Amino acid sequence: MRDGTQDVYEGSVNKALDYIHTHLAESLTLEVLSAEGCFSPYHFHRVFKAIVGETHQQYVNRVRLERAALLMDEGLPITEIALAVGFASSAHFAQAFKAHFGASPRAFRDRRKERKVSIVSRREARHDWGTNSADAPIAVREYPSYRVAYVRHIGGYDFRIGFAWRKLMRWARENGCLSGENIRISCSWDSPELTEDGRLRYDACVTVPEGTVASGGVGVRLIPGGFFACVPFAGKTAELSGFYDRVYGEILPASGLRLLHDPGYRVHLENPLEQARGRFQNELRVPVAER
Repeated sequence: MRDGTQDVYEGSVNKALDYIHTHLAESLTLEVLSAEGCFSPYHFHRVFKAIVGETHQQYVNRVRLERAALLMDEGLPITEIALAVGFASSAHFAQAFKAHFGASPRAFRDRRKERKVSIVSRREARHDWGTNSADAPIAVREYPSYRVAYVRHIGGYDFRIGFAWRKLMRWARENGCLSGENIRISCSWDSPELTEDGRLRYDACVTVPEGTVASGGVGVRLIPGGFFACVPFAGKTAELSGFYDRVYGEILPASGLRLLHDPGYRVHLENPLEQARGRFQNELRVPVAER
């Protein structure tokens, strides 16, 4: 496939993926998604599967169930969770959930609770932050929305993410978006606990001015603003998994904050060369309800 054609197809599918993420509770038929991607349903079905590796229906069903699994942590009734992610009934939801995760929603919720207790109770949990600042202090701050250009990676959270950053940085240099005013942001959409390695979604992003037009396989979207629980991270790639475990298993539960459904993002404060080497100086921002 020619590079230009690949860029057009990826741009079309990314529009549909962004729409799915923000409309999980609504009807997500092939006709709706193909209209978002500006393709006919006949062609969009094939383009979507070629790029994502799943049909649109497989993808929507999986993402709905994975979102539901995360909502389990909030203690919501099972029926409310089912409706929130687009299932018409709790019975249909329970059947699909067990088929995907191998456990009923209630059994899965109990297992998640046990795992969180084990993370908090580990002796080293309060101190083993690698090279991070002492005990990863948390702060709540309000931030505006950011308009970003992004390149999406679908695969593993591994070295291949670097290809997305390389493509984005080349585009940003060519379009004058690498000044001291532009902020580099990474968005990890999925939890490796719930999503198999080859289907994890990651966006490499850089802030851009209003009116910036997507081009060359680079999309443009809005990261919503609001209140965020902010936790610093300074360390290497290998330390990120433990960092996330402790943030979500210890720090955020102890804070009493109510988390919103968006996964949030990391702001990259290290220079691009250090980032490419896997040495980070980040701020993790997790959306929370206003206090």
